[in-house]
Amino acid sequence: MTSTRNDSSIQVRGSARTGSSAQVDGPLLRLDHLSRAFGGVFANRDVSIDVPRGELRGIIGPNGAGKSTLFNLISGHLRPGAGTVTFNGRRIDGLAPHRRARLGVAI
Repeated sequence: MTSTRNDSSIQVRGSARTGSSAQVDGPLLRLDHLSRAFGGVFANRDVSIDVPRGELRGIIGPNGAGKSTLFNLISGHLRPGAGTVTFNGRRIDGLAPHRRARLGVAI
């Protein structure tokens, strides 16, 4: 699967199955309309990604495309201006980085 956003040069590419056969409702990681701007310039705007259990995703793009910002939003090192981060069915966008790390979300 390949998906691209119209407003950025970040591309999400995947997937590779890791062999997990557990059937669980919903994705392991969900980013829903996640945005972050710096001084009025968006590093990430309206990013939505679902990562199902047992699959991998890669984030690719040129320098300045917002890849590091995206990972910092997921790990809690930056707070989103809008949107949510859900891990294992639980919203984590309000948790501190060390609490997310205890759940298994870290960079």
